[in-house]
Amino acid sequence: MELSTRIRRAREAAGLTQAQLAERVGKDARTVRNWENGRVPRSALGALERALHVDLSGEPGDSGPSLEDASDAQVLANLANRLAERDQTIRDLREELAREREGDTSASVRWAARQRRRDPDGLGGPGSGADVDGP
Repeated sequence: MELSTRIRRAREAAGLTQAQLAERVGKDARTVRNWENGRVPRSALGALERALHVDLSGEPGDSGPSLEDASDAQVLANLANRLAERDQTIRDLREELAREREGDTSASVRWAARQRRRDPDGLGGPGSGADVDGP
């Protein structure tokens, strides 16, 4: 199987978009598209394997599961990693909310809250206040 195909399948198996994978490896989505279209520098493999938790080499005798024989355990491990990241985000948001309730808010947090009230759909249309600088 071509390396570009293994990258695409591993990304899809991890439930990631090209943009999400790009963020994980510190590149842009166009670079990931290029990799999935066959323009893959070997120097990118290490970062991709770490981000996707798979062995992309596809060579016999390599350690780690290859994409072709990815097990349920690997899929569950990928899911567990994503859930752990989401749990951490939720904990961070709860801490921020607790600080806000204690009155420990910065001007930027108050400004962001006002912006959300002015423009709840986030489209930034006329009258949204999106063109206002600062609190």
